[in-house]
Amino acid sequence: MAKADIITRMPKELQLDIFGYLGYRDAIHLSQVNKYFNATVDPQACPTVDKESFVYNAQYWRKHNLVEVWAHSRPPSYTTIADGYACFSCYRVLPFSAFSQSQRKRNGAKSSHRHEHIGHRRFCVECGIKNGKYRPSTLLKSAHG
Repeated sequence: MAKADIITRMPKELQLDIFGYLGYRDAIHLSQVNKYFNATVDPQACPTVDKESFVYNAQYWRKHNLVEVWAHSRPPSYTTIADGYACFSCYRVLPFSAFSQSQRKRNGAKSSHRHEHIGHRRFCVECGIKNGKYRPSTLLKSAHG
């Protein structure tokens, strides 16, 4: 009997209690195992501090900061850039262009040391619209002008 079978045979309440001890990263990984765990495990239910810590560190991971330089070379050549920015509303690492200019400067900048003291407040344009921080008529300056 596989370990997944043992877990799925447990009462739903017990499963949810066990999943409640998972960190954000582990909950994401478990929710991607199969359709059952995807429907059962909710990474967004993890504590906010855990999610903020995970996404803050993830924005510095190499895979979020690579850009292809020579696509025609085999293997393709990459260079590192500081393009991955964390959104602390949807807890995703997104490209620089997904944030308004005000979210990329001062306290929203990746290098800002204020994040350690005031909490993580940077949010992407999509979350700003969804959460009512930007109104439909708001003019935003993006990375492209």
